[in-house]
Amino acid sequence: MNILFLTSLKKAFLGLWYVTKTQNNFRIQICGLSVVVLMGIVIRLNLWEWIFLLASMVSVLVLEIINTAFEKLLDVIKPRLDERVGVIKDMMAAAVLLVSGGAFLVCLVIFLPRFVGILQQ
Repeated sequence: MNILFLTSLKKAFLGLWYVTKTQNNFRIQICGLSVVVLMGIVIRLNLWEWIFLLASMVSVLVLEIINTAFEKLLDVIKPRLDERVGVIKDMMAAAVLLVSGGAFLVCLVIFLPRFVGILQQ
């Protein structure tokens, strides 16, 4: 393997470790993802259900990382509280909220009919 690739991979994992260690919301999202994956295994989701769930969940995590990166960058560029910085941070939080809401709806569409079916038995 190329040493540059291994170095890049190491740095990517360090970034992931940093976000996991410092961002409470990211840890909460990882816990939610874990619960959904366990439920999916128990219920035996089909391939397409897994694809939609995993795409939704990974989107939430990626956007949370981007949100954290923007916050850190803005703190470096404009360390003092500035209304414009606050608006940008709010917009990034809104993006995470929207994609999280979408992921929740995907979970509902996939799991709710199965739970209703189980309850009706």
